[in-house]
Formats: sequence, structure tokens, C-alpha cells
Amino acid sequence: MARNPVNSNPGPARRQGRCPLTPEEVGLILRSHGYGKEVHIYVASGEVYGGEETLAPLKAMFPNFYSKDTIASKEELEPFSAFSSRMAALDFIVCDESDVFVTNNNGNMAKILAGRRRYFGHKPTIRPNAKKLYRVFLNRNNMALEGYYRRNQELY
Repeated sequence: MARNPVNSNPGPARRQGRCPLTPEEVGLILRSHGYGKEVHIYVASGEVYGGEETLAPLKAMFPNFYSKDTIASKEELEPFSAFSSRMAALDFIVCDESDVFVTNNNGNMAKILAGRRRYFGHKPTIRPNAKKLYRVFLNRNNMALEGYYRRNQELY
């Protein structure tokens, strides 16, 4: 499949589960699992596609929202910031120690974290199946919120 970042149509790729979930979709999954506004959310990533506008729905659902940049000062991050692998290592440590880990993709870091958490038998890991969730997210505006949450939970 040819990739054209300027004129791409994410529809076919989303149907096949090849696009990461949006921050809003991750928030909806957390809500469907019973997590409320009081939960603290740490987003482990570099720049989020769409920036603050894309993150706004997740932040509205979970106001206790954090990232490397909000929990550490620029001075604290400076020794790491020139090295993407070191920045990723910080995210890895926070995610590994978290009470619940939710991934929005099936990248290497997510796979390693899920395997490590499973091996050590601790804390829940939620790895949504984007291909199965595509139709649920596509139809979420046509169903009541409770029906959406119930349908989402059936996929786990």
C-alpha cells in the first residue's frame, strides 16, 4: 500500500486495525472499564498526532493528565532529551510501574510492556483490538452511552 501523508484516507487502514486509537477512543475504553474522572492518566509518547486538539477529549474525561513534560522540569529532562531512546526509557519505567497499562497500538514498546507485566503477574494491561473496535467506534454516535460501554466490554 502506498503511503501519502498529505492526501491519505485513514478509513481502510482503520478498518483493518492498522491505525492507532485516538486519545478519545482510549478514554472511552477506560470509561467502559469503570475508570472515572479521579484516575490519574500518564500519556507516554512524543508528539501526539493532532496535538492539544486531539488530546482535549481525553483531558476532559480524565483531568488528572500527565506526561514527561508535566511531571519533570526542563532541567530534569535535559540529560535525556537529546536521546529518544532515553526519553522512551522514562516512559517505559512509568508505564511498567503503573496500576493499569493501556496501549493504543501494537508497537514494540507496547508488546514488551504487556509481556513483562504478564510475566511478572502484576497489574492489568489493556490491549484493545483496533480492528474489532472499529465498528463500535464508527457507530458510537448512534447508540446510548451505556450500550456503547456494554458493547465495548463484550470485546474483551
